[in-house]
Amino acid sequence: MSARVQEILAASPVTFRPDSPELTAAGARTVDQVAEELAGAPNARVTVTGYTAPVSRGIGPAAQPLSDQRAQAVAERLGREGVDPGRIEARGAADSNPRPDVAESRRVEITVS
Repeated sequence: MSARVQEILAASPVTFRPDSPELTAAGARTVDQVAEELAGAPNARVTVTGYTAPVSRGIGPAAQPLSDQRAQAVAERLGREGVDPGRIEARGAADSNPRPDVAESRRVEITVS
């Protein structure tokens, strides 16, 4: 099941609008697909880690709060789509793991254990 979630995320990463915790339409569809997959694993624990573009790219001191908000937005959507909120941990990681493309840095990573 964890492998299937990673396949979904690799095919269509969870992305956000610039400088916003609002999911893109594609990002929302991906979260919904992940929630559907998690529905079949009621004991799985889920960690949602939010990221922002690097500070050098203009995010500045808002990087940590924005990454927290992104992780929380995904956790809440998973909950609305049927994943028990008690199984979900959301945390922000600011710009600690940037991608070469700024748009790719505006993301969350979801791990399942």
